[in-house]
Order: sequence, then structure tokens, then C-alpha cells
Amino acid sequence: MLRRTPLKRSRLKRKLKSKEKIEEEKELRQKDDAIYLWIWKHRSHTCVVTGKYLGEEPMRTYFHHLLPKEKNKYPEHRYHEWNIVIVSPFIHEQIERGVNIPPTIQKLYLEALEKHRSFAKNQEL
Repeated sequence: MLRRTPLKRSRLKRKLKSKEKIEEEKELRQKDDAIYLWIWKHRSHTCVVTGKYLGEEPMRTYFHHLLPKEKNKYPEHRYHEWNIVIVSPFIHEQIERGVNIPPTIQKLYLEALEKHRSFAKNQEL
């Protein structure tokens, strides 16, 4: 039997960002944009998976980090151009969701992981 009384509403607790955190994120986006523009100028404007031409205007959704840039993953490779590939928004969405990740991306990921390992090994020396 279903309850006839309405469920209680819960208030979502939003964590307010400090001004410092907002400025830090803004600075990261500016640095991201700078590397994306550099890559856009030096590479073909085509998706590495489909070969589809993406036009002349770069969009943030065209750039995928093979090794995740999050702080708890591989932040040291956030701005290494070898860690960033150009993909179509559709392919980027597939990769981010972990659905039907193309073999091309899997291969590039393994190559990037190997570069990370050699990078880490050189840091130890």
C-alpha cells in the first residue's frame, strides 16, 4: 500500500565557493584555454577517432585529456600536449561516460600511460 502523505522535502545543502576557489578555477580555465589554442593552431582540426572536420572555431568540448586532469588522478599532465587529443563532441561524450570507448582512444590512453610511467620514473632520479 502506498503512503498517502507527501514525502518531506529535503533542502540540498549547497557549498558556497570561496572567492579564492572561484579565482583558482578561473585561472585554470584560462591556462586550459591557452594550451587548447596552442594545440588548435598546431594540429589538424579533425577528430582523431572519426576524422570528421570540426571547423575553424575551437570549443572546449573538442579537447579530451587522455589521462584525467583531476587533482586525485594525473594533474601533473594537465598541460602536456601529448595528453590532449582533439575529438568531436559526440566522441568526447562517449569517452566521458565510458560507453563504447573507441579503440583509437584506448590505444592513445595506453601510450599516454606509458609516458606517465617514464615521467614518474625520471622524477624519482
